[in-house]
Amino acid sequence: MNYFIDADLGKTITGIEQAQFNRLKLFKKNHIPAKLVYMQYRSQLHAYMEKFGVKGEGYSMYDYFQRATQEFSRTFDRQYYWQDVCGYTLQYSDKYNDIRVLADNEVLLYAGFFDSTYLKVNYISYFDQDHHRVRTDFYDSRGFLSRSQFLAENGLVHSEFYYDPQENIRIIRQNLVTEKTVYLRNITLKNYHGRDIYLGSEEELQTFFFNELYQSGDV
Repeated sequence: MNYFIDADLGKTITGIEQAQFNRLKLFKKNHIPAKLVYMQYRSQLHAYMEKFGVKGEGYSMYDYFQRATQEFSRTFDRQYYWQDVCGYTLQYSDKYNDIRVLADNEVLLYAGFFDSTYLKVNYISYFDQDHHRVRTDFYDSRGFLSRSQFLAENGLVHSEFYYDPQENIRIIRQNLVTEKTVYLRNITLKNYHGRDIYLGSEEELQTFFFNELYQSGDV
């Protein structure tokens, strides 16, 4: 396998990314196996890959450990669930595809959606009884819960869980939080081939990833 490795893919691309896409298509045309690989986490990565005409041609390091390298699509009618099943009150934003969910006039959560159908959620933020945001869930553009961020009292992230498409925890990032700063403490790969792997930094995670990804003959 030939891997074209980049840090990230966003909503716009440069000539460098376009050159990678062109090279990938050239390899495919000549029946040479190749994949795009991105090192950073991005919940909308696969939507952007589809946008730029390379759907199904790659994944991120986080996808790899989250066991989510394949293309699929899920939707869920949260409006119906919150309003008709749970009996909550919904308030819609005038400017964004966002919904505020209330119970007894208290805000329970705030959800942002990818579009006006409200069938694909982008994120959901949860609040405590004092109206402090305590957790935000991020959903992959393919439709599954991908990451949860848990917040300290000062609003900084003290830990993150990353899930596979069945909502099993696959990665835990734990931080040391001071008054104004967040420092990565450790990373745990959960149940990776039957055991937990403990890593001390993002660099160690990347090194481990490359070692696991590489097979004899890869470039």
